[in-house]
Amino acid sequence: MPPLQNYRDELVAQSLAAGKSKTQACVDAGFKKDRGNASKRTAKHSIKQRVAEIQAERVQHFVLNRAWVTEMLVENVKRAMQTTAVKNEDGKPIGQFHYNGSVANKSLELLGKELGMFADRSEVKHSTGEYDKLSDVQLVELLVQEARALLEDHSGETAGDGVEESQESEV
Repeated sequence: MPPLQNYRDELVAQSLAAGKSKTQACVDAGFKKDRGNASKRTAKHSIKQRVAEIQAERVQHFVLNRAWVTEMLVENVKRAMQTTAVKNEDGKPIGQFHYNGSVANKSLELLGKELGMFADRSEVKHSTGEYDKLSDVQLVELLVQEARALLEDHSGETAGDGVEESQESEV
């Protein structure tokens, strides 16, 4: 559907599609501030149809990607921490806003996860078995034996020979 022929109706439709109230949309289009007339005007079939079309076009062009999500999270942090004022479409600050630490923390957490700053921690459960009854010294000896076996598998020589050779080369 092309733009409405009545340019003021088109302005109303565009304002409604942008999320403005019925009254504000009519005021922006040059009509007097009157809730009753605004309700009647915005109930027109042509305006409703045009609003739906404008919104559908915006949805088609909207792309949800990492960059957009990251940008919105950063903006959310700035607003929640009161570093950036909430602004209207014209860029003018509107209303008051308050510090909201929980919103800022959650946004920062999500940003940190996206950047790989936080590792998910899982609970490690120890099974009861043969190692539970060993002393610390016995566990260390067992680890040394396992390390030697791994070195033999990978190098083809015994762990003791490799250690001795490295010690001799240092001397």
